[in-house]
Amino acid sequence: MADRQGATSGTTAIRRFWPVGLVVALVCGMSAAWATEQTAETTWTGQGQYIVPVAPPQPVPEPDEPPPPVTELPTNAYDAGVLARTYELVLEEDTLLLDALAEGTGMDRDDVQAGVDAVHVLGTRVVRVSFRAATEDEARGYFEELSALVTADSPSPHLPTGNLVPLGEPTEPEISTGLAGAAPLVGGAVGLLLGWGAMLLLERLDRRVLAAADVRAVAAWPVLDGLVGDRDEAFWESVVLRARHDPQVRRVAVVTAPGARPAVVDG
Repeated sequence: MADRQGATSGTTAIRRFWPVGLVVALVCGMSAAWATEQTAETTWTGQGQYIVPVAPPQPVPEPDEPPPPVTELPTNAYDAGVLARTYELVLEEDTLLLDALAEGTGMDRDDVQAGVDAVHVLGTRVVRVSFRAATEDEARGYFEELSALVTADSPSPHLPTGNLVPLGEPTEPEISTGLAGAAPLVGGAVGLLLGWGAMLLLERLDRRVLAAADVRAVAAWPVLDGLVGDRDEAFWESVVLRARHDPQVRRVAVVTAPGARPAVVDG
C-alpha cells in the first residue's frame, strides 16, 4: 500500500506475529540453559573459624621451684588479635603449610592455594577460613586436615602448633553452579528482545492485509469491514464509486480475501 511508506507498528507486529516472538524467546532460554549446564563449573565451599588462644596467667614460682615452661602463645587479647591478622597470610601463602595440606588431602598444591581464603575478623582474635574445591569431599577434607595440623603437628614455624584452635565445627560444604541458575532468565530476556526484532522485521517484509485493523494501523483510510461472501467485480466497483462521492475520500483500499494484497484506487 502506497501510504505505508515502510512504517511498522509495534502493536500490529505483536498482534500478527506473536507466535514467532514466543518461539524465539523459548528457544533462546532453553539454549542458554543448556549451554550453561555444559560449561558451568560446579564448586563446593566450606567455612571454618579458628581462634588464637591467650596464654593462661602463670603463677610466680617459689624460690625452690623451677620456672614455668616457655609458651609461644600471646599473653593478652590484643597481642592475640595482632597475631591473628598475620595468620591470614600464613594460611594462604605459607609453602610448608600448603604442601602439608596438599599431601594430607590428596589435592594439587596449586588447587589448595587457589581455594583458600582467610580473613581476620576485625576487633577479635578469630580468623575465618573459606575453602572452595571441586568436590564435597575435598572441601570437607581440607578443614579436617587443617584442624589436625594446627592443633597437633604444624609444619610451619610461622604457625606454631596450638597457636590456632578450631572454633567449633566447620560448616557443611555448599554447592555452587555460578550463573547456571539465572541462565534461563537471561536467555529468555535476550530471546524476548530478539523475538521483538523478528516480529518488527516480519512486519516490514510482510505487506499483506490480514484484517481491517492492519489498514487502520497504518493509514487513516475508510475501511469497509464485515463484507463477506462471494462478491463480483461489479459489487466492489460500486462500493468504490460510492465511497469516492465523499470529497474527503481520495483513496480506497479494497481487500477481497484475508492475506491478499490490497488494491488501491486513487481518486
